[in-house]
Amino acid sequence: MGVPHYVIVDPRDEGSAVRHWGISTQSGQPAYENEEHYRYGDTITVGEWKIDTTDLPRYDAGSER
Repeated sequence: MGVPHYVIVDPRDEGSAVRHWGISTQSGQPAYENEEHYRYGDTITVGEWKIDTTDLPRYDAGSER
């Protein structure tokens, strides 16, 4: 799809996120070359944007939200 930066936020339990970037081709398919993992409380920098994860909501993995 050509998305240059892809951030996935997981609000379960302690909260985590992963950022993918650097699109290349692997086995003939587009794939991200790089990834960086974060925990809630970290600041994620994506280009000129900064995402402060300190106050993002969390929920327990067993909740029904």
